[in-house]
Amino acid sequence: MADFIQALGKTFIQRRDVKAFQRKNGAYNPIHHPWTAKDIRLHVEGKTTLGHYLVDHDGLTRVVAFDIDFDDEEYRTKSGEKVVPRDVFSDPDHFARGELTQQVRSLGDGLAWRMGRLYPELKIMTTFSGSKGLHIYGCFGEAIDANTARSLGQIILKSWGGGEVFEAVKGKNFYKACSFPSMTVEVFPKQSKIGSDGFGNLLRLPLGVNQKTGRESFFYDPGAPITELIPVDPALALASGSLTSRSVL
Repeated sequence: MADFIQALGKTFIQRRDVKAFQRKNGAYNPIHHPWTAKDIRLHVEGKTTLGHYLVDHDGLTRVVAFDIDFDDEEYRTKSGEKVVPRDVFSDPDHFARGELTQQVRSLGDGLAWRMGRLYPELKIMTTFSGSKGLHIYGCFGEAIDANTARSLGQIILKSWGGGEVFEAVKGKNFYKACSFPSMTVEVFPKQSKIGSDGFGNLLRLPLGVNQKTGRESFFYDPGAPITELIPVDPALALASGSLTSRSVL
């Protein structure tokens, strides 16, 4: 367990002087205290939920990430029923959940595949966020310039084939595409340096429990049927990484 905790922190966390605790309403409280192995262990065990700020004081990060979320606007299923995608995805027994899971997997796995093809040196991991979508990570294995990481994320979006275009909405960090009308993609890091608030953008650390929904985050199996999200052993996912990109080729 100790080796896994160390590897999880080293893979994702660049800024180590501050962390954020998630409250029951989903909001985060920043805490100016260095990360410890105990912090990460308690997060993984579901006893607390932590977010990590992606960019440090030198403008460096360790990841490029896509946060894919279902929208809360009405969507018409293939059978003609009107549903709210976000509500459907949170209900494992809903008749349309398989259809929407297929959509979010198609988008998430497609982004993972493009990461692997364009940047084979990345360690790529795909996770269920514990809430309304997926997180797709490209981990560099070392600190890199945050602006470079952000540019790579935009290049990956632009590489989508078949004439698909991801258009920016709500500023420069959120994107939508015609083929995925029920979802919005958010690109991280959002900034090239720490924000004026002294913190900047954060992501919830993979695994653990989403405090707002009570659902666990997990690495999912990209080789499973596309209408399902099947957890995989987190230590294996963290060790193999690029297995994700090869699995969706």
